[in-house]
Amino acid sequence: MSRWQEEILRDAVESGLLSRQEADELLAAALDDKEFLKAIFAPERISDPNLRRLEEALRDYAKPWPKRTGEASEVDPPPCEVLDGLPERYQVTRPLGSGGMGHVFEAVDQKVRRRVALKVLPLRVSDPRMGEALMREGHVLGDLKHPGIVTLHDIEMLSGGRPCLVMELVDGVPVDQYADSRQLSVRQRAELLSKVARVVGAAHVAFKVHRDLKPNNILVTQDASPKVIDFGIASVIGDLTESEEPLPAEKRSLTLSGFGTLAYMSPEQIEGKPVDARSDVYSLGIVLYELLSGCLPIDRLGDGDSSMQPSCDLEPPPRVPLEERVDGLPADLCALVAKCLAIDRKDRYPNADSLADDIDRFLSGHPVRAFQAGGRLYRGGKWLRQNRIVATAAALTVAIAAMAFVAVLQQRNLAVLARHQAEKSAIDAERQREVAEPQLNSQFVDQRRFTAPGRTLKCCQHRLAYHTRRLR
Repeated sequence: MSRWQEEILRDAVESGLLSRQEADELLAAALDDKEFLKAIFAPERISDPNLRRLEEALRDYAKPWPKRTGEASEVDPPPCEVLDGLPERYQVTRPLGSGGMGHVFEAVDQKVRRRVALKVLPLRVSDPRMGEALMREGHVLGDLKHPGIVTLHDIEMLSGGRPCLVMELVDGVPVDQYADSRQLSVRQRAELLSKVARVVGAAHVAFKVHRDLKPNNILVTQDASPKVIDFGIASVIGDLTESEEPLPAEKRSLTLSGFGTLAYMSPEQIEGKPVDARSDVYSLGIVLYELLSGCLPIDRLGDGDSSMQPSCDLEPPPRVPLEERVDGLPADLCALVAKCLAIDRKDRYPNADSLADDIDRFLSGHPVRAFQAGGRLYRGGKWLRQNRIVATAAALTVAIAAMAFVAVLQQRNLAVLARHQAEKSAIDAERQREVAEPQLNSQFVDQRRFTAPGRTLKCCQHRLAYHTRRLR
């Protein structure tokens, strides 16, 4: 098997066109170029002319350059041929990799003593769209000034009119490798994706859509700063037609096979419809799903499902919900990912900044807008967890107030009871007085009959005073 076929197999496995087992079988089959292409790209769904054009395009982009190894190969053409016409100020040190848009080299700009990355097209380009895409990438990067987006230093023209982008050299690793190597927690992975969404949001503010967001295009440096690279198929919001009709089948097949990574494409991008910021939100949702679960949401491990292959009748394949992949994840975080991956773009976040805002709300303990099933109980629980000191102080205040109210109520009840007892005693005394007065009067009359008047009066006065004191 030729070296370019090995490159295609690696890309097919990464994008989900093939499982690892299917790639190993093709590797062992030692097919010729045409049969190899038919085995990967389902020729029954691609017309023969398209297959030939596809073969030519893939031959050009899959030259046998080492991929991110930095090691030269005996069959590789020397860099001087690929970089023919490069100004002498750039000293090439090593190749960094190759892909659908050409080759990338590390070099030193001797004029300013700066390490740079050079991105060039292959020597023979059969599809003129590749040159246009590389120039468009340069223009897009020239418009974007953000620390999280790779910086464009210059655009040089090589022999044959081939453009060469002189860009910032990013010393980082793909975001999924970074998270796994450092064994980041769920919160740390969500926080990292929030940073990436902020970077993509800056591009959306500048009316740019990346259209190829995937872990390999999101590098993370040693200081945990993300860098978004490879704007080769980026588009400008507003330059696209407003039609929602999908592209014809033959154009759609070529678009899928030549540009973008199928496993991270939004449904509208797969169908060839115009894309906007919500397509990048979908891709970011795939990346977040992969960071949290370690796999893609669409299961195609050797089941023969070809629904994700380029075809004339592409339907969104069934996806496995994140909560079924990983046990114990917060329900609001799963709802956030599900909102990103909505089939209808109207149900997604409008842009990457909105996604980052909701992730930040999850990280800070606020209710996530995507979690509509939470209700008042969910929002109340989030508020309590976020404001524990205030909630504790409020609970103590309410408890003290309740205790004070109960004490005051008890004192009032005791006072009322005492008043009632006093009133009852007064009534009883009045009744006793009313009963005693007739008796006193009768005794006074009787004594007057048998005693002297003066003595009788004095005796009556003493008896009246005595009974009055008793009544009191």
